[in-house]
Amino acid sequence: MIRANFIFPSRDSSNLRQTPEFFIPNQLPDAVSACNIIDWIFWFFIVLAIIFTLIAAFRYLTAAGNPERVRSASVTLLYVVIAVLVALIAKGFPQIISSFIGGGLNGVGC
Repeated sequence: MIRANFIFPSRDSSNLRQTPEFFIPNQLPDAVSACNIIDWIFWFFIVLAIIFTLIAAFRYLTAAGNPERVRSASVTLLYVVIAVLVALIAKGFPQIISSFIGGGLNGVGC
C-alpha cells in the first residue's frame, strides 16, 4: 500500500512543529505592509490631483470670459495645489518627526 506523507504524516512528529523558513512571527508580508499601503494611497491622491488639474484647465478653457466660471476654475486649481502640498508633507511626516526626535535616524518611516 502506498502512503502519501502529506496526507498521513510519518510517525516522527519532530518535523511537525517547525515553522517554515519564510515565516517570521508578528511581521506582515511586504505586500501588506503599512508603508506599501501609504504609498498606494499617496499615489492614488496624486492621480486624483492630476485629474482635478485637468478639470480646472477645462473650466478655464470653457469659461469664455465669464468671471464666475474663471473664479470657479481658479478655486479648483488652488484646492489641487493645497492637496498636493498636504500629501507631500504627509508622505514625509515620519522622516520629519524622526529627524526632530531621533536626531536624524536613517531608515525610520516609509
